[in-house]
Amino acid sequence: MALPPAALLLLLAVLAAGCDRTVAGGGDGPAAPAAVVAGAGDLRPRPRPAAALALEPAGSPAAAAAGPGAATAAAGGGRAVGTAVVSLGPPAAPGLWLATPLVGAPGRGRVVLAATGAAVAVELRPAPAGASVLSLAAFRLLGLPLTALAEVEVFAF
Repeated sequence: MALPPAALLLLLAVLAAGCDRTVAGGGDGPAAPAAVVAGAGDLRPRPRPAAALALEPAGSPAAAAAGPGAATAAAGGGRAVGTAVVSLGPPAAPGLWLATPLVGAPGRGRVVLAATGAAVAVELRPAPAGASVLSLAAFRLLGLPLTALAEVEVFAF
């Protein structure tokens, strides 16, 4: 049995009448606008300063461990201690540090990634003979994959 065209139009009009209601809101209010056009008076975010782009917040233990020399790690300086192949240290240990048998006492220093020249200031920690391990934060700042074994040059201040 086919509906006459007038009945079909009436049925479509009744069904379409509920389309201005939101489904998630239970049909109580009008639908949200489809698009919002940005005007000239809209606020825009300002670019972040370079310090805000660091992986560690300024007040974090990692930033405190790095000390004021973290921003100038690539600038050089320090006494060359040697080269080491580093792996990722315990991820739960905060801070920027390198545990290596190349140093006998804790101190400040920097590591330079031999492949790229990227550098980061770290706390140098003595480690028993064997592998050198680098903190997660330092791995990230050097742009290393977490499974990498990377050769770094170690400098002490």
